[in-house]
Amino acid sequence: DLNRVWVTLSDRLPSNQGYYLSYQVNFESMTLTPIDAVQTADYEATPHWRDSFSHYQLTYQQHTHGDDLSARKTLEHALELAQLDGHDDATYHYLIGQFFLHEGNFSNALSHFAQVETHPEFMDPLKRANLTGYELYAKIHSPSFSWEASSELAFKAAQETYLRLLSQGHSKINNLPANLPLGSGNYLPARNDLQQKLEWITQIHQQKSNVKLPDIDLRTAD
Repeated sequence: DLNRVWVTLSDRLPSNQGYYLSYQVNFESMTLTPIDAVQTADYEATPHWRDSFSHYQLTYQQHTHGDDLSARKTLEHALELAQLDGHDDATYHYLIGQFFLHEGNFSNALSHFAQVETHPEFMDPLKRANLTGYELYAKIHSPSFSWEASSELAFKAAQETYLRLLSQGHSKINNLPANLPLGSGNYLPARNDLQQKLEWITQIHQQKSNVKLPDIDLRTAD
């Protein structure tokens, strides 16, 4: 119906999970007649998981304001909500692991990373490369860690992914925007991010324990 418009009520974050108001438009009299209010049914069977998205959004806001401890705890609550609906959210585990890295809690970080090792979402080469970097960073801080064949293979695969994506350019990088949000209205060109990740994982390969962690990958929250 071309004379019907939808407007988000923005009663929750993210707003696309809230209610939409429907109006009938009369272009002759230029009036709007309200019809109904509906909510997306995508998560009707998993209401707790849907509620977790608001906590994810709050995590992003807390992080950009420098309160990473609160951000990590908020995200852990989001994970608990998702798990109530039987959804062990891989992205939540991945991000919680990064927060623990920044806290210096490497064992907890590895525990969360282990939860996403075989998840289909992390079969994507770029996500796999990023995960590899975080895991190796945590491992080189363990007194008992020694760089073995499995670590070398993981590093080589990640290195090849970054080099391949850098050689292809933005237009051929699936699901990677030209600019990546850093929070507070700041953006980092995707190519720069890839270059930084490549340099970072190379330093990890050299087992430089003082290498600086990149910012947490909270990139899907608006």
